[in-house]
Amino acid sequence: MRKKQTLQPHVAKSISSSSMEPTTTSMYTTSVKVPEVRYTPYVHKVIQHIVAHQPQEIGWLGLVDKTAYGYLVTDLYIPEQTVSAAETDIDQDAMAALAIEIDEAGLDPSKLLYWGHSHVNMAVSPSHQDEQQIASFVENSPFFIRGIYNKYGDSKVDVYDKQSNTIFQCVNDVVDTPELSKQEIKQLNALMKSNLKKPVYTYKAPLHHQPLSKFTRSPFMTGLSFDDDATYLDKISDPFYEGGH
Repeated sequence: MRKKQTLQPHVAKSISSSSMEPTTTSMYTTSVKVPEVRYTPYVHKVIQHIVAHQPQEIGWLGLVDKTAYGYLVTDLYIPEQTVSAAETDIDQDAMAALAIEIDEAGLDPSKLLYWGHSHVNMAVSPSHQDEQQIASFVENSPFFIRGIYNKYGDSKVDVYDKQSNTIFQCVNDVVDTPELSKQEIKQLNALMKSNLKKPVYTYKAPLHHQPLSKFTRSPFMTGLSFDDDATYLDKISDPFYEGGH
């Protein structure tokens, strides 16, 4: 029977998560798939708005669903916090109050597993306070996601996974684009089949050759008489034929 590995509290705090490159730091020797963090379109727009319009650091928390590719952040909340130009602090009382609010809304507060904050115009490398804050979040959670953003569009998103005893640094974070359902695909295919028609072409026969004698000849040819059209063409093509000029 495989022995389950457990993460000791001091281990997470002793490993640096300040890398600015995609890095996988194993707390124990293990082989795991690097996850991806996605945001719903609404969540992504909210993050952009907060970062763009807040002149000092600010933090927010989010609900997370586990998926086949990794994690999906489905909703955001801005709890009470202490902020300054260089740091933000969300204490346990604020977390508890937010959990009650989420529960009263009929949602699951145990999914509150994402913390994002803005570094305003500074780099997105984590500060010492950032490391302390994420350590407090990870302590009682199976995993936790930290995202750091700034006004230049930079981001650093790290996943602290206690189940695999791994910190995934600078993971790919993107806007989630839902796949079409089977029913939506079926309806779309039926619509294209019924509304797309092949063009219908009407064939118009070319004009048949008309004898030259049936066409109106130019005035200077008036009075001329030839046995047939071939003779007519021969005469007018002769440069020495005076009647044609």
